[in-house]
Amino acid sequence: MGYFVFISYRGKNQAFADKLKAQIEETYGIHIFLSSHPKDGTTVGHDFYIELQKHIDQSSVIIICLSKAWLKSDYCQDEFRLARYFNKPILPVVLDSLESNEDLKSFIEKQIGSNTYADFSINGKNAIRKLLHSLDTYIRFDEYKRQAYGFQGNNPYKELSGYMEKDAAVYFGRDKESDETLNFFETRASQTDDKNLYVIHGFSGVGKSSFMKAGVLAWMRFSGFQKSFQSWLVLDTFRPGEDPLTNLCETLFQKILACKTSRSDLLTSYRGFNLSQMRDAVCDKSTLNDLLRQLRMDYGKQHLLLSIDQFEEAYRHREANDDFFNVIRHILDIDGCFIILTIRTEYMDQLQKEPYDDDHFWQTKMIAKLLPSVDIRSIDDIIRGPAKYGLVEHMSIEEGFIDAVKADMREQIEALPLLSLYLHELFKPKAAF
Repeated sequence: MGYFVFISYRGKNQAFADKLKAQIEETYGIHIFLSSHPKDGTTVGHDFYIELQKHIDQSSVIIICLSKAWLKSDYCQDEFRLARYFNKPILPVVLDSLESNEDLKSFIEKQIGSNTYADFSINGKNAIRKLLHSLDTYIRFDEYKRQAYGFQGNNPYKELSGYMEKDAAVYFGRDKESDETLNFFETRASQTDDKNLYVIHGFSGVGKSSFMKAGVLAWMRFSGFQKSFQSWLVLDTFRPGEDPLTNLCETLFQKILACKTSRSDLLTSYRGFNLSQMRDAVCDKSTLNDLLRQLRMDYGKQHLLLSIDQFEEAYRHREANDDFFNVIRHILDIDGCFIILTIRTEYMDQLQKEPYDDDHFWQTKMIAKLLPSVDIRSIDDIIRGPAKYGLVEHMSIEEGFIDAVKADMREQIEALPLLSLYLHELFKPKAAF
């Protein structure tokens, strides 16, 4: 079976292509071919054009990553011409600013069309949504899609479990809050204050976890889509649970193991640690500082972001979790390290008046973001927004339905989880093949 999506790009844009491949595979579970990949791409040689023709002919959609380097590459131009020859759908994405590159702008106007591309040089969030929307048009009724993930993977409305990072493209209704939070982290490098603890709080049911994962972390993690976040190392989200320190150690340990290119003796030694040794290491402030500094260096990042969901769990046995709270405090004391967490509003007083905080450390470090109940005006966006990116586009919405939902939400404004479940169940019959 051939690859479903062929991505044409120049080697200098390898990092972007890798992230784009991961995002599409995570969203749709389909095969992606990267034309210039050093290991898996088309090998230059006497069979080069035969192999190139085969890959493009067997692909269903061609994505071209337009940059100044792509435009100057003979290989990339050959890929574009072959895609046209085989009459393949072409989805262009723009990586370099069109304002400063007349040749690229001219190519798009003559060869592509003025409004058919996703522009990552301006707004990564809007660009990935537009790209996935266009891509979904071609895979919607394709047999491969049916085999790949069925109707469950197609449902853009989530059940009570909420939205994960991979669902970012169909997460709607919180754009204002999302942009405000992303702006906080975007501008950190230019700020002189000590604020490096971002606390998202709200009452149960307002969607704090979904907001942090799909509305914030997803856009920071896929730094190829947001150039301002290319210097950030975003760790996997964890919950404190019954043993917060162990769960924190496991998150750090997984990131150490995932760093395949590290040659540092420090990280190499940590790979052989057991959990008890890892706990001892992170509890030592000097060792923790060395570890996080080396981790950022080996990943080539300047900033590190630790994300914690449902932080209130750490207060179940507060006295037994002193080591965990001390480690969190140590992390916040390290330059370039940041923490984002969600917590229920009723626990905010405990966090702000954390025991042994005679110097008001937590308040000095903290930016508190209240996530309010969903705005009634956002209901239309929540319902119609995902329709642009999934099969629900072919499901009619009866006149008066959205108004009825708004009326119900006015009476029970904390009913967002129930709304998500209702939409998920309502969508099911329409998505069956």
